[in-house]
Amino acid sequence: MPQFNPYWWINLISWTFAILSFVTWYHQAISFPNTLRIQLSRAAMLFYFYFYFYFYFYFYFYFFI
Repeated sequence: MPQFNPYWWINLISWTFAILSFVTWYHQAISFPNTLRIQLSRAAMLFYFYFYFYFYFYFYFYFFI
């Protein structure tokens, strides 16, 4: 059984430490205002490109009717 092997515990502890370190780093690096800014810019880009292509194809097909 693997849980009686000391290397299993070392592996488990090291993976736990690695995941906790990554979560801590990510939480410190990406703050809530940054997340909000990224999400708002993404929504604005989708909004812009939707209307850009909508009017582009609208006028494109308008001239060929």
